[in-house]
Amino acid sequence: MPWSVVKDIKVTNNVFKHSAGGVVITGQDDNPAGMGVGSGFTIKNNVFQDISGDWGGDGRLFQITGGAHDITIDHNTAFQTGFLMVFDNGTSYNVNYTNNISNVGWGVVGNGSAEGTSTQYAYMGGGQLSGNVLIGGNGGRYPAGNYYPSSVDQVGFINFNGANFNLGPGSPYAGVGASTSGPSTTTGTPTTSPVPTGWVKIVSKNSGRCMDVMSASLGAGTGIIQWDCWGGDNQKFMFTPVSGGFKITAKHSGMGLDVSGGPSATFDGPGLLQWPYWGGSNEIFQVNPTSDGYVTLNPTNSGKCLDVAGAAKGNGAPLLQWSCWGGDNQKWTLVPVQ
Repeated sequence: MPWSVVKDIKVTNNVFKHSAGGVVITGQDDNPAGMGVGSGFTIKNNVFQDISGDWGGDGRLFQITGGAHDITIDHNTAFQTGFLMVFDNGTSYNVNYTNNISNVGWGVVGNGSAEGTSTQYAYMGGGQLSGNVLIGGNGGRYPAGNYYPSSVDQVGFINFNGANFNLGPGSPYAGVGASTSGPSTTTGTPTTSPVPTGWVKIVSKNSGRCMDVMSASLGAGTGIIQWDCWGGDNQKFMFTPVSGGFKITAKHSGMGLDVSGGPSATFDGPGLLQWPYWGGSNEIFQVNPTSDGYVTLNPTNSGKCLDVAGAAKGNGAPLLQWSCWGGDNQKWTLVPVQ
């Protein structure tokens, strides 16, 4: 059906996490080439988190090829590691990238054109590239009317580490980015709870291994380590809301995770173990999303992070409490299990 076209597509009000790339739009199939041209694409009020090479691609956010027409990318909030926008295979027309907050990453580029303004002229077909917050960008490469904070700390998110990307009252970029209230152009971003209900395995970003009660022991005081994920009940945990955060219960023993040394252990180094839950602040954990889509687990007695000792990747490495520094050995994924 070479006369068929894809047109008038809207992608709005979503949260996308943990992907090798964001969105690809093409104007025509390349085998065989059709007579029609795709047009009328709106991508608005979405949040993209952890678009990165960790998931198999190069972490590009948008790719536009084949001369697509009438594209609006507006009021999105994104954190990608690769290209912001890539063009190829002919000029697209009326491509508008406006009022978005994102990492600049490797920039807005086209095949044979320089980053920024040159690519706009070569590939965006008279569209706008304006009103955007391009974190880490070089203003000399882009048209007037965009903004270039050097880091996320300068954007004015209410709680970036907590994945609350609403802009605070002191932010200089009010009206930019995604919205909590739907497709309007107010500030902020939709948020979801980072904690699944039911049993979960707790997987280290650094190693891909699971949090594990050593030797599946039922004894109080048994240490917590990382180990290959194999589905045992000593690798299954439940997060239950309590005052100040969550208690974390091991399925096989019914005991809670506990920072050794009690509530007064606020220094670096105490190990994580299982212990009959009694409600101490060393047994209550806050769950804080990171900018790349994982979470940190923070004992309320210290505010520090649960950490795989030495950033080790092998089986048997112990878990302990350590000052938060952003390492992958302090980042976790909570994966629902039976």
